[in-house]
Amino acid sequence: MSQQTLASNLGIAQGSVSKMERRTDMYISTLRSYIEAMGGALVIQAHLPEGVVPIEQFSSIEERPEKHITSRIVGLRNAARVTAHAHAG
Repeated sequence: MSQQTLASNLGIAQGSVSKMERRTDMYISTLRSYIEAMGGALVIQAHLPEGVVPIEQFSSIEERPEKHITSRIVGLRNAARVTAHAHAG
């Protein structure tokens, strides 16, 4: 997909797409918007010794902002335990 087409889908200038492509870091919500504008979906997973854990806290980040990073870490650890238990069972 061209930068111009992507920019049109996002309602931004082509130069902004060019800048995004050169970034080394960005918000997950920004990355998700760009991927969705190309017709895709962003899926984030953690690959842990216990298994693969889908990270779903970012699926609707605008609607459910986390209050503190600790809650994200605790949620990830709990999900890893549940997944590990399910694989072992």
